[in-house]
Amino acid sequence: MKAVCLLSGGIDSPVAAKLAINKDMEVIFLHAQISDKKLKITELANAVCKNPKIFYYEHTGFLKKAKEKCNNRYLCILCKRNMYKEAEKLAIKEGAEFIITGESIGQVASQTLKNIATLNYGIKIPILRPLIGLSKQEIINIAKEIGTYNLSIIDNPKCLFVPNQPCINAKIKDIIIEEEKLK
Repeated sequence: MKAVCLLSGGIDSPVAAKLAINKDMEVIFLHAQISDKKLKITELANAVCKNPKIFYYEHTGFLKKAKEKCNNRYLCILCKRNMYKEAEKLAIKEGAEFIITGESIGQVASQTLKNIATLNYGIKIPILRPLIGLSKQEIINIAKEIGTYNLSIIDNPKCLFVPNQPCINAKIKDIIIEEEKLK
C-alpha cells in the first residue's frame, strides 16, 4: 500500500505521517515549497520512516497569483486545495491509494469542519487525517515522543500569505468561482 503525505515542516504533518503509516506501507512525501527548507524536510521525513521518497513542487507562484487575482479571504482554502491537487497528481503517478494530511479540526482557518468539506471537493483520492480530533497539545506531545518536535519548531516562520480575515465557512460554489480566476 502507498500513500502521499503532505509534509509542511511544521509540527502536525510529521506526526500525522507517523500515526498513519505501518510496516507494510510506503509513504511518498510531498512538500509545497515556499522557502528553501529542503534539509529540514529531509530530516523530518527521515525521522518518520527509513529511506523516504520526497518530492517538492514550487508553490510560491501559485500563492502570489491567488493573492493577486482572488478574494484574499479564501487564500488558505485555495492554497490547501492546490496542495491536494498536487498530491492527487503525484498519487496517480506513483500508484498511491490515498493522501495523508496533518489537519486537525479548528486549528487554523482552513481547518474548520465546513472548510474541510470544501477542501475535499473534486479530489478523487481519499484523504486520511489521523490528527482530526486531537488538540494541539496532544499533537505536540506525540511530536516530542517520536522525536520530530525540536526539528519542527526550528525556522518555521508564519506563512506570509495568510489573510487578515480568512474565511472559516467557505462554500464550494464560492471556491469554484475563485479557482476560475486562476485559469
